[in-house]
Amino acid sequence: MIMIIFSTCLCLVKYYNKSTHICLIRCLREHQQRIIAALTTITQLEGHAIAFRTIHTAGSARAIVKKAIEYSDDTLLGLFHLNLPPVPLAKMTAIFKTQQAQLSALDP
Repeated sequence: MIMIIFSTCLCLVKYYNKSTHICLIRCLREHQQRIIAALTTITQLEGHAIAFRTIHTAGSARAIVKKAIEYSDDTLLGLFHLNLPPVPLAKMTAIFKTQQAQLSALDP
């Protein structure tokens, strides 16, 4: 588990997928806006240029997992149709199924 501390705000990285770059972060509701603001100021991590984008916020783990599954489905299908990157269908399907299983396992 990765803990991130921004000044007086604490958040936990609950899930990260290297293939789709989806990250689920858990924090207190009153810290949500501060953490989103802090993440947008990060432009480099371990020598790599990065950008954080908030896709969805929710009050329950179930709602966020559902949205993450929907987002990953749409993203992977979009990449497949654009052929970006050129990945065989079997590999894309395997990534899709693995991500769904991992996210579903987070659902309480």
